[in-house]
Formats: sequence, structure tokens, C-alpha cells
Amino acid sequence: MMPRPLVVSVVGFQDSGKTQLMERILQMWTRQGWRVAVIKHDGHLQETAPDDWEKATSDTARYVHSGAVATVLAGGGRTLWRDMADQAAEQPLVLCRRVVHRACQQGRPLHAVLVEGFKFHPLPKLAVIRQASELNWLASSAVNNLRAVVTTEDLVMTATALSVPVYTDGSVAELCADIEAGRLGDMRLVSG
Repeated sequence: MMPRPLVVSVVGFQDSGKTQLMERILQMWTRQGWRVAVIKHDGHLQETAPDDWEKATSDTARYVHSGAVATVLAGGGRTLWRDMADQAAEQPLVLCRRVVHRACQQGRPLHAVLVEGFKFHPLPKLAVIRQASELNWLASSAVNNLRAVVTTEDLVMTATALSVPVYTDGSVAELCADIEAGRLGDMRLVSG
């Protein structure tokens, strides 16, 4: 029996590098033979928006190219499993359990689920920070369950004030190893 999959949410401001970090984690874990699914939250999607989420340059397409075995895009009351009225679209834990369940039903259990977004939900989080003002926001915000920060070399010393481990963009291998070893706390999917 496979252990419960890891669940890691990557949060940050728009254009902070969340997608790039997730691609690098995906590539690393895929090279290790892991099966990883991705859930992306689109907090700006409106219920009446056109259904053009899966364009060739989209983040979800980038995740598939980086090795994701499944992707889910959620927001505006919809999920891109083509569920057009999904009450769980703003409930990332439910979405994680659903993608894990679907993978198990297919006989292809997951090692991990990477989640982009959902800043204010209780999933274990990595924050991608590019500016000192973002660190200030993170320190004073309601972001909970923050496990680590990924930032630039010039912000490392400032970021240590958050009292969580700090990684640079170049230390993704170390970050992945720490997640896998449980050094950032238990990040396995909570059953239920």
C-alpha cells in the first residue's frame, strides 16, 4: 500500500514565480519516478468567464509538460474537469482528496499533489517571495501553515525573520529533499 501522498501548496503574488517553482519541483520528482498531480487555483476567474483555461501556454499545460500526471484548475465555482457547478472549487482539501481518489481508481496512485494558490486555506504552504514588501505582507497576513519561503539571494537574510526555513531559487533539490524527509513537518494528505 502506497503511503498518503504529499500535499504542498505554493503561494505568492502574481508573477512571483509560483509556476516556475512548481515546474522545477515537478521535474525533480518526475525524474525520481514519482506520480504528481497539480491543482491550480484561479482566484480571478468569474463564473461567466469563457472556458479557455487550457490554452497551449497556460500554467496547466506547462505542468503537464513538466511531468504532471493530472491537472485540475479551480475557481469561479468551476473546475477544469469540466465540472461547471462545483461546490468544492474553493475547497482545496476536497479537491486534493478527489484527485487522489481518481488516481487510485485508475490504479495509478499519486506520490504528491502540488497546489498553486489557495493562500488562506490550511494546506501546508511554500511562499514564493520576490520583494521586501511581499515579506512584510506575508508576516502580517492570515496565511497559515507556512512551512518555508523561497526567495532571491538578496532577500534571504530578511526572510529569516519569518521563522520558517528559507530557500533560494537555486536550492530546489534541497527543498524537495527536506519535504520528502519530513523536515518541514508532515505534509502528507490528511485522510478524511
